[in-house]
Formats: sequence, C-alpha cells, structure tokens
Amino acid sequence: MFFSYVYYTKIFDCCQELFLGMLRIFLDLWSESCYNISMNEIDIAYIFFLAMCVHLAYTLGKQLGIRTTIDYLEHKGLIEFDDSEK
Repeated sequence: MFFSYVYYTKIFDCCQELFLGMLRIFLDLWSESCYNISMNEIDIAYIFFLAMCVHLAYTLGKQLGIRTTIDYLEHKGLIEFDDSEK
C-alpha cells in the first residue's frame, strides 16, 4: 500500500513540474510578444466605446429584468400593489 502511494506521489510531482515548466515557457513567450505592442488612439476609442456599450446593456437589462419580474409576480398573485397615492 505504501509503495503505491509513493509511486502516485512521484507521478504527481513529475506532472506538476511538467505543467509548471510549460506554464513558465508560455508566460515568457506571451510577455515577450505583448512587450512590443502599443495602443494607439483607435484602440483607446474602441475600449471606451466598448465600456459604454457594456454599461448601457447592463443598465437596460437590469431595468427590463426588474420590470418583467415584478409584472410576473403580480400576474401570479404573489405580490400586490396599491394604485392609490399616499
């Protein structure tokens, strides 16, 4: 029983070393390729436009989701609203 545990531990250590070595090589190559890339004005404008679109989609989706949920719960009779003003 002890032998099989040691054997699997050695296999695990070998796989872990292999994975970490490959990860180090990948990160080295990736960092070298990203080092020479610079952003220009079009890239910055694209990121700004993309951020605005994401924010708008989130806001509209949240409003629509809340409105639809409230209408559904009211239709099922789980909640009721008074139409009178206080």
